[in-house]
Amino acid sequence: MKEVAEVRELKVNRYVIIDGEPCKIVSIT
Repeated sequence: MKEVAEVRELKVNRYVIIDGEPCKIVSIT
């Protein structure tokens, strides 16, 4: 499995898998 996507690839209100748990991105800091 790939590492966590780079910040530029993340979009607000999308879900990503971090440490095996889905995490909703509510903001990009």
